[in-house]
Amino acid sequence: MSTSDTPEPSSATAPVSHAHPRFAEALAGLGLQVEVRRFPDATRTAAEAAAAVGCALSEIVKSLVFTA
Repeated sequence: MSTSDTPEPSSATAPVSHAHPRFAEALAGLGLQVEVRRFPDATRTAAEAAAAVGCALSEIVKSLVFTA
């Protein structure tokens, strides 16, 4: 998604992460096409995550809740 107020992706982003292959495999098993990436800098807050991926703060989900 690209808008005039959304910055371009940061060059600081890392390539695809191999740290969580089971997570990526589970998503693929659900038919989801995603790119799991690890970032060299901390992304402890929504603001840090937005800066790392180069998007607006409003595009970041801070918490996910999974129920079974």
